[in-house]
Amino acid sequence: MYGRLQDGHEAIPSVEAKSVLQDLGYDVGNDRDAVTTGIQRFADTYNSQVGHASQGTSYELPVYAEIDEFFRLVETTDRDTINAQLTGPYAPLFRPLIGHRIHTGATESLRWTGVDSLIEDHIEARDSGAYDDLETSHWGGTHIESWKWQFKDYFQDVVTESFDLTALTADDVPAFLDAIEEPPEEFDAVSNVPAKMMGGQFHRLTWNDIVAYCRENPEEAARVLSDLYNEELSIVDRLHEFYEVFRHLTTREENDRSPGSLLRAATALLMYAYPQKHITFQYQRMDHFFQQYSTSDGLDSGFDARQYHEVSLACRELLDRIETRTGSASMIDVQTLIYIADDT
Repeated sequence: MYGRLQDGHEAIPSVEAKSVLQDLGYDVGNDRDAVTTGIQRFADTYNSQVGHASQGTSYELPVYAEIDEFFRLVETTDRDTINAQLTGPYAPLFRPLIGHRIHTGATESLRWTGVDSLIEDHIEARDSGAYDDLETSHWGGTHIESWKWQFKDYFQDVVTESFDLTALTADDVPAFLDAIEEPPEEFDAVSNVPAKMMGGQFHRLTWNDIVAYCRENPEEAARVLSDLYNEELSIVDRLHEFYEVFRHLTTREENDRSPGSLLRAATALLMYAYPQKHITFQYQRMDHFFQQYSTSDGLDSGFDARQYHEVSLACRELLDRIETRTGSASMIDVQTLIYIADDT
């Protein structure tokens, strides 16, 4: 109340401000003065990134009142409200809030529960050949999954040796796409694995459109794919660039699709190039898995690069658990574990 009575020209140490600042890594403590100091520190960043956003408008607010409204938006907007605003005039405001609950909390705060028995079953299934055999009665039976490991070996042994993934040229693009979609028979790798990783019909159509666009625009494709594979760049920035280049493929009037299909495509490409770090993001299965086997209340749909980053870090913990038990594992193991656990 004091802050508001000063006409918003002094920091307003609200409950929302304290919570959001803590999420963003500010050590604000519990007393009013500490929260006020945190807001003042945050205001420097806010002013450099945003400025005085409402200045000159009919709804102009003093800067600290504006920042207080920002804190309230971030802290109190729920998932249903966000999802309802992902299209339309307010999408630029609400889209960055997707996944806020998982990507703002520290990764260490997420704990896995009940996954050890799943891991043991997965290792036994994998090492006994259950993922090769439709007739097996083993957990995971009726699932042939071994093609994913075969393609990983092909990608690592052949594709990465044939192309400099972080410096693709326009001339490389057609050959690169041919290599990942139609591996030569001699390498015993299944064809069109990225499309298979996409899942349902509409996701596959998105993949087909991405491939067609890359073939028609090889210079732009070479740039965005080279950046996607460049692990020296921020994964969030790389995924955002991928989204900006290809998002028009999901918003055509005749074929409107979820932007989440672009995230699945990008991470499918990453998983085979960097199988120790990245995992194909399949929203529905991962959402169910995180709800059932972790302390997270689930994931948000859509294209959210920051949420993917936190998901991949959490999945690396599962990878470590599998590797500790078996000595050899990759994110293919984690993806298969999540896939089968959800399917059964």
